[in-house]
Amino acid sequence: MTMAQTEQYVKMMLDSLQKKDKVLEEIIRLNKVQTEIASKEELDIDEFSHCVEDKQKYIDELNSLDDGFQMLFDKVKDELNKSKELYKDEIRQMQGYIKMLSEKSILIKAQEEKNRLSLQSHFSRMKDKVKVAKQSIKAATDYYKSMSKTNIIDSQFMDKKK
Repeated sequence: MTMAQTEQYVKMMLDSLQKKDKVLEEIIRLNKVQTEIASKEELDIDEFSHCVEDKQKYIDELNSLDDGFQMLFDKVKDELNKSKELYKDEIRQMQGYIKMLSEKSILIKAQEEKNRLSLQSHFSRMKDKVKVAKQSIKAATDYYKSMSKTNIIDSQFMDKKK
Protein backbone atom coordinates (compact mmCIF):
# COMPACT_ATOMS: atom_id res chain seq x y z
CA MET A 1 0.00 0.00 0.00
CA THR A 2 1.36 3.40 -0.92
CA MET A 3 1.78 6.24 1.52
CA ALA A 4 -0.84 8.29 -0.37
CA GLN A 5 -3.37 5.47 -0.05
CA THR A 6 -2.66 5.15 3.66
CA GLU A 7 -3.07 8.90 4.13
CA GLN A 8 -6.35 8.78 2.22
CA TYR A 9 -7.63 5.88 4.36
CA VAL A 10 -6.59 7.64 7.57
CA LYS A 11 -8.43 10.78 6.44
CA MET A 12 -11.51 8.68 5.65
CA MET A 13 -11.29 7.09 9.10
CA LEU A 14 -11.18 10.53 10.74
CA ASP A 15 -14.17 11.63 8.63
CA SER A 16 -16.00 8.49 9.71
CA LEU A 17 -15.36 9.28 13.38
CA GLN A 18 -16.61 12.85 12.88
CA LYS A 19 -19.79 11.55 11.23
CA LYS A 20 -20.24 9.05 14.04
CA ASP A 21 -20.00 11.93 16.53
CA LYS A 22 -22.81 13.78 14.73
CA VAL A 23 -24.95 10.64 14.61
CA LEU A 24 -24.45 10.02 18.33
CA GLU A 25 -25.46 13.63 19.01
CA GLU A 26 -28.70 13.02 17.10
CA ILE A 27 -29.35 9.85 19.07
CA ILE A 28 -28.76 11.78 22.32
CA ARG A 29 -31.21 14.44 21.12
CA LEU A 30 -33.83 11.84 20.24
CA ASN A 31 -33.36 10.14 23.60
CA LYS A 32 -34.13 13.49 25.26
CA VAL A 33 -37.28 13.76 23.14
CA GLN A 34 -38.24 10.24 24.22
CA THR A 35 -37.66 11.23 27.84
CA GLU A 36 -40.00 14.20 27.41
CA ILE A 37 -42.65 12.02 25.82
CA ALA A 38 -42.33 9.36 28.51
CA SER A 39 -42.48 11.92 31.32
CA LYS A 40 -45.94 13.13 30.30
CA GLU A 41 -48.91 11.89 32.29
CA GLU A 42 -50.43 10.25 29.22
CA LEU A 43 -48.01 8.44 26.95
CA ASP A 44 -48.49 9.25 23.26
CA ILE A 45 -47.61 5.90 21.70
CA ASP A 46 -47.64 7.25 18.14
CA GLU A 47 -45.25 10.08 18.98
CA PHE A 48 -42.98 7.70 20.86
CA SER A 49 -43.01 5.16 18.02
CA HIS A 50 -42.15 7.86 15.50
CA CYS A 51 -39.19 8.88 17.65
CA VAL A 52 -38.03 5.25 17.87
CA GLU A 53 -38.23 4.91 14.08
CA ASP A 54 -36.14 8.05 13.63
CA LYS A 55 -33.60 6.78 16.12
CA GLN A 56 -33.42 3.42 14.33
CA LYS A 57 -32.33 5.20 11.14
CA TYR A 58 -29.44 6.78 13.05
CA ILE A 59 -28.54 3.46 14.64
CA ASP A 60 -28.41 1.86 11.20
CA GLU A 61 -26.18 4.70 10.00
CA LEU A 62 -23.98 4.23 13.07
CA ASN A 63 -23.59 0.53 12.31
CA SER A 64 -22.69 1.33 8.72
CA LEU A 65 -20.07 3.86 9.87
CA ASP A 66 -18.63 1.31 12.30
CA ASP A 67 -18.39 -1.32 9.57
CA GLY A 68 -16.72 1.14 7.19
CA PHE A 69 -14.27 2.30 9.85
CA GLN A 70 -13.34 -1.28 10.71
CA MET A 71 -12.83 -2.12 7.04
CA LEU A 72 -10.53 0.87 6.58
CA PHE A 73 -8.67 0.14 9.80
CA ASP A 74 -8.06 -3.45 8.74
CA LYS A 75 -6.48 -2.14 5.53
CA VAL A 76 -4.12 0.34 7.21
CA LYS A 77 -3.45 -1.32 10.56
CA ASP A 78 -0.09 -2.79 9.54
CA GLU A 79 1.05 0.42 7.89
CA LEU A 80 0.07 2.49 10.95
CA ASN A 81 1.95 0.12 13.24
CA LYS A 82 5.05 0.38 11.07
CA SER A 83 4.91 4.16 10.73
CA LYS A 84 3.48 5.30 14.07
CA GLU A 85 5.66 8.40 14.13
CA LEU A 86 4.50 9.50 10.68
CA TYR A 87 0.82 9.32 11.65
CA LYS A 88 1.09 10.28 15.33
CA ASP A 89 -1.12 13.38 14.96
CA GLU A 90 -3.84 11.46 13.15
CA ILE A 91 -3.62 8.59 15.62
CA ARG A 92 -3.91 11.06 18.51
CA GLN A 93 -6.96 12.65 16.84
CA MET A 94 -8.57 9.24 16.37
CA GLN A 95 -7.88 8.33 19.99
CA GLY A 96 -9.49 11.60 21.10
CA TYR A 97 -12.55 10.92 18.98
CA ILE A 98 -12.80 7.34 20.19
CA LYS A 99 -12.65 8.50 23.83
CA MET A 100 -15.32 11.13 23.22
CA LEU A 101 -17.50 8.67 21.31
CA SER A 102 -17.19 6.15 24.13
CA GLU A 103 -18.36 8.76 26.64
CA LYS A 104 -21.34 9.58 24.44
CA SER A 105 -22.15 5.88 24.12
CA ILE A 106 -22.18 5.59 27.91
CA LEU A 107 -24.50 8.61 28.12
CA ILE A 108 -26.81 7.03 25.55
CA LYS A 109 -26.95 3.78 27.50
CA ALA A 110 -27.88 5.71 30.65
CA GLN A 111 -30.59 7.61 28.75
CA GLU A 112 -31.93 4.37 27.29
CA GLU A 113 -32.16 2.78 30.74
CA LYS A 114 -33.95 5.82 32.16
CA ASN A 115 -36.42 5.76 29.25
CA ARG A 116 -36.92 2.02 29.63
CA LEU A 117 -37.78 2.39 33.30
CA SER A 118 -40.13 5.27 32.54
CA LEU A 119 -41.90 3.24 29.87
CA GLN A 120 -42.10 0.27 32.19
CA SER A 121 -43.80 2.51 34.75
CA HIS A 122 -46.27 3.79 32.13
CA PHE A 123 -47.12 0.27 31.02
CA SER A 124 -47.53 -0.87 34.60
CA ARG A 125 -49.99 1.98 35.25
CA MET A 126 -51.81 1.15 32.02
CA LYS A 127 -52.02 -2.49 33.07
CA ASP A 128 -53.44 -1.45 36.45
CA LYS A 129 -56.03 0.79 34.75
CA VAL A 130 -57.08 -2.08 32.49
CA LYS A 131 -57.33 -4.38 35.50
CA VAL A 132 -59.53 -1.89 37.38
CA ALA A 133 -61.67 -1.36 34.30
CA LYS A 134 -62.15 -5.11 33.87
CA GLN A 135 -63.08 -5.45 37.54
CA SER A 136 -65.56 -2.58 37.22
CA ILE A 137 -67.14 -4.12 34.15
CA LYS A 138 -67.38 -7.50 35.87
CA ALA A 139 -68.93 -5.93 38.97
CA ALA A 140 -71.44 -4.01 36.86
CA THR A 141 -72.28 -7.11 34.84
CA ASP A 142 -72.72 -9.18 38.00
CA TYR A 143 -74.91 -6.47 39.51
CA TYR A 144 -77.16 -6.28 36.45
CA LYS A 145 -77.43 -10.06 36.31
CA SER A 146 -78.42 -10.27 39.96
CA MET A 147 -80.83 -7.34 39.62
CA SER A 148 -82.50 -8.86 36.58
CA LYS A 149 -83.16 -12.03 38.57
CA THR A 150 -84.99 -10.14 41.33
CA ASN A 151 -88.00 -9.56 39.08
CA ILE A 152 -88.39 -13.28 38.54
CA ILE A 153 -90.44 -14.93 41.22
CA ASP A 154 -89.89 -18.61 41.55
CA SER A 155 -93.08 -20.65 41.24
CA GLN A 156 -92.46 -22.41 44.52
CA PHE A 157 -93.31 -19.23 46.39
CA MET A 158 -96.48 -18.49 44.50
CA ASP A 159 -99.80 -19.59 45.69
CA LYS A 160 -101.02 -22.08 43.10
CA LYS A 161 -104.46 -22.63 44.66
CA LYS A 162 -106.42 -20.05 42.78
